[in-house]
Amino acid sequence: MSSPQHKKMSDDDLLRLAEDIEALDSVVDKGVDNAAEMVAEAEELTEKFEESEQLQRDRETLNREAQARSDRLREQVTPKPAPKVRPAAPNSPQKSIKRAASSERFEWKLPETQHEWTDFGIKFAICAIGAWLISTAIPVLVSLAAIIILVALVWDNYRKTTNR
Repeated sequence: MSSPQHKKMSDDDLLRLAEDIEALDSVVDKGVDNAAEMVAEAEELTEKFEESEQLQRDRETLNREAQARSDRLREQVTPKPAPKVRPAAPNSPQKSIKRAASSERFEWKLPETQHEWTDFGIKFAICAIGAWLISTAIPVLVSLAAIIILVALVWDNYRKTTNR
């Protein structure tokens, strides 16, 4: 009662089957290795894509900030329209000149950045030192001139009195 399912395989058949299994095993290992490489490449590409998206968002943010800064600077530089001056009475041309001069006012703005504050401090220090030098130099020079004149007069008087 031996059925075809219970047949015994020969040694050659078993060897060929083992070789086939080994070959299939190596093919499966290569496929697994290739799949692992593909997964690693896909993860790497995903990271690069996410980095490029982040860089694109950063670039857009920087462009918006630069545009806003440019707009603010343009507003500061753009000349404002001159105020309209009513014409003066025909008999007084000086009134229109005085009105025009008084309507143009200097706009004082505080420095905003550290660099502007540094420039402001340097200019203020130079002006303060200049004012101090002028306020002390003029009296010193006047006193020095008076001393020189006094010494010259005394010397002249001494010379005249000793040469008699």
